[in-house]
Amino acid sequence: MRELFSLKSFQVLVVLSVMGLIGWFVPFAPLKIILVFTSIIFLAFTLKTFTGKMAGFIVLSLLLFFIPASIGYYGSTHSFSWFNFEPFIKGFLNQVPSNKITTVFPDTLVQSESVIQINLTNVEVQFTDSDRIMVPGELSVRSAPSGLIIEGGSHLKKYILEIGKADLKDLQIRATTVSLTGSANLRNLRLNSTSINISGTIEAQEMFADGTGINLNGNFSGKDLILNGTGVSLSGSYEFQDILIDCTGISLHMDLSNCNHLSIDTTGINGTINYSGDTDLYVQIDGTGGKLKLVNKSNADVFIDSSGVKVARE
Repeated sequence: MRELFSLKSFQVLVVLSVMGLIGWFVPFAPLKIILVFTSIIFLAFTLKTFTGKMAGFIVLSLLLFFIPASIGYYGSTHSFSWFNFEPFIKGFLNQVPSNKITTVFPDTLVQSESVIQINLTNVEVQFTDSDRIMVPGELSVRSAPSGLIIEGGSHLKKYILEIGKADLKDLQIRATTVSLTGSANLRNLRLNSTSINISGTIEAQEMFADGTGINLNGNFSGKDLILNGTGVSLSGSYEFQDILIDCTGISLHMDLSNCNHLSIDTTGINGTINYSGDTDLYVQIDGTGGKLKLVNKSNADVFIDSSGVKVARE
């Protein structure tokens, strides 16, 4: 039995050593993470009959693999410099296969209100130049002290809603997938969803989005922009006094203007920010790795406080 354990221990040691070397040299961060879990799972299955030695071998596996992999990963900001986050982010925006979702178009007119709350699974809101609201007839629509509430439906259907922007001031949506198109001028926009996709022109004094995947492409302006997500992709033009972003990975291709404060807390970052306007900009970035190019096209000053992220100024 002791000889069998010694042989098995040696074999496990060899395998973990090889995986540790791979983790050291491989530059691709997600592969490092996969190898970590693979080594631990391999160890668990191999030693499941030798529980008395399990703790020691887990420590050994961490020493042989996790530490060198982490040193290679955290030791260079270039680990993320060439990594493209856009496919990673877009993966979060397609949680449900589109061929399993039936699209339901609006056919019922409801009375417009300035405050609207939407609670659906899959929803696409199309802003229109009108003062009316069109929804699919199978949805539940009711008026409450807090505003107009639209809810119900099936999780296997995507509902198209046409909302006139003439009277709309506050819009709150809770859903699995959310898509907004068109233009609107709002007081408050709040989105809570797994997948958030916005394209168009949105002006909102307070704009908040919390989701796994957040994709914004268009023209956005207001006072405060707050984004909290796993993968975030921003493109187009942005004009907010304060922007706060907390995410795992972010891709930026944005034109920023007249912003006082931009704060990004992330693991990895890639992209370019073109800044214009007359307001001095304070940029605070806290990350693990990546590369950001910031082009100052204004006559104002840009102050950068970056930790873990390489920022190239032009």
